Amino acid sequence: MTNAIELARLLGDERLLRNLLTVLYTKVYTPKLGGIVYEQRRDWSLYTINGRTEDWVTSEATGLALESLLHYAENAGHGPL
Repeated sequence: MTNAIELARLLGDERLLRNLLTVLYTKVYTPKLGGIVYEQRRDWSLYTINGRTEDWVTSEATGLALESLLHYAENAGHGPL
């Protein structure tokens, strides 16, 4: 996702950038779980195993997403955050 956001920024494609950020905030980040789940299906639904929803929010997944956003913000001219 970081590479796609960076490419959209380099190309000056605001529409693509808005779409990527929309996906991040509406599909990847899960507010009710308080972070980003470890793994999702291609349709953004959560996996179930033996009837249990696999809704693990991990610090690794959340940290990588935060790192990506901070990288984008810094490269978009907002300076180090």
